[in-house]
Amino acid sequence: MELSSESQAEETASFTLVNAQGMERTIEIGSSNTSSAAGKITAKKTGSSRITIQSSNGKTAAVQITVKKKPGKIKLNAKTKTIRAGWKFQIKAKFPKGTASHKLTYSSNRKSVATVSSTGKITARKKGTAIITVKTYNGKKAKMKIIVKKK
Repeated sequence: MELSSESQAEETASFTLVNAQGMERTIEIGSSNTSSAAGKITAKKTGSSRITIQSSNGKTAAVQITVKKKPGKIKLNAKTKTIRAGWKFQIKAKFPKGTASHKLTYSSNRKSVATVSSTGKITARKKGTAIITVKTYNGKKAKMKIIVKKK
């Protein structure tokens, strides 16, 4: 899990432990830095922290959290992509070293030509051109031109 420190980002970690009989157990969350008993993790500064959870029967699990700086820019895996109607394409965002964005939003200016999911998967719908915009939590944007050809 990666967060950005400048946003005072908070993420809630949900942990459900189920035993072999399907019974759920309550858990406790501890941290080498900052987390709450409810599982809310707050980024305070760059660095790493190990979050440990423990069930009521003593079983434990851990996750490593890395907090990076907010991105100054965003780059996509293509500026222009030509695909056929019915095909799909996955957008991949890249950030400068040592930076991260804990949230990306995707939008299409022409949903009748190409749609984009909340995870960045583009679906070509019909012939035409669309612009897909990817935005970080701190407002940095990148655009990709999608050219859809007939099947």
